[in-house]
Amino acid sequence: MIAGFLFTILAWVYVAFSFSDLPDKIVGHMDLNGNVNRYDSKNTIWFLLILFTGLQIGFVQLGKYITTLNPKQHSRTPLLSSIPFLGLVLIGMCYMIIQKSIDINYNTNAMMIGLVVTTVVLLIFVFSYSLKSQKK
Repeated sequence: MIAGFLFTILAWVYVAFSFSDLPDKIVGHMDLNGNVNRYDSKNTIWFLLILFTGLQIGFVQLGKYITTLNPKQHSRTPLLSSIPFLGLVLIGMCYMIIQKSIDINYNTNAMMIGLVVTTVVLLIFVFSYSLKSQKK
């Protein structure tokens, strides 16, 4: 959980230091090949940071609520394990958006593949943990 918040803080710091170097329009959306589909105002990157930070805080609060309802229930673990994932996705997205906005030829393929692989690994963990918990 702490790693997720460290990734998030790193994303905030990275955006804060890079913001003045960004063009007025930044990459708003890319396809899986890294082709830009949309440009947005550079201020929208702050919305991305706020959204992911809010999700992480919400997951922590939901985990506390689940534990309060049933202290023996272990469903907090998959929920809290997604917090580092959200932080990793956030820093990855911010990095790709900033790099692609500064240099349109920046190759995002390796990072896209890394995020997809990380997502699959997390989903396998969550589903296997859920199945294991249901058998008890």
